[in-house]
Amino acid sequence: GAETARELVRRGAEPPRLLIAAGHRAPHLPATGRPLHALPDEGFLDGVRALGGIPDRLLANAAFMEFLLPLLRADFALWEGYRGDPDAAPLPFPVLPVRGDADTVVTEAEAAAWGERTTAPPRDVVHVPGGHYFVNDMTPEAVAAVVSALETARPLASTDPEEAS
Repeated sequence: GAETARELVRRGAEPPRLLIAAGHRAPHLPATGRPLHALPDEGFLDGVRALGGIPDRLLANAAFMEFLLPLLRADFALWEGYRGDPDAAPLPFPVLPVRGDADTVVTEAEAAAWGERTTAPPRDVVHVPGGHYFVNDMTPEAVAAVVSALETARPLASTDPEEAS
């Protein structure tokens, strides 16, 4: 999301009003913890299972996992190995970090560090019920927390009559 938005702005697009960074550390921080993508299949799948990203019924389907495993491993390799350019200019738009309150992958400090990578005032981390993959089980409370944060991020109504029409 952040790199795509940065590139679009570089190419002349209008900056987004807000980037939601859900369950991801700020891009200038290095990955922490043991990289799952380098583990043998069984250990890799145990790690994925522990994160709660894939339902057990799919993990138990051997044919599906034979197809998915290389894709999943490549996705984790990209995610675990990504580190933004620490010398890159700050993002010219606000970033709203959202983190599951039981996330064992992204810490509070890693989510809050998004404020260091934008020219906009830093936003408080929005906490929602759930773990790293809280989006898989969005509760009404999680939706309400994100909607509330988006409401406060909404730009003030324009006083320019040309824009109002």
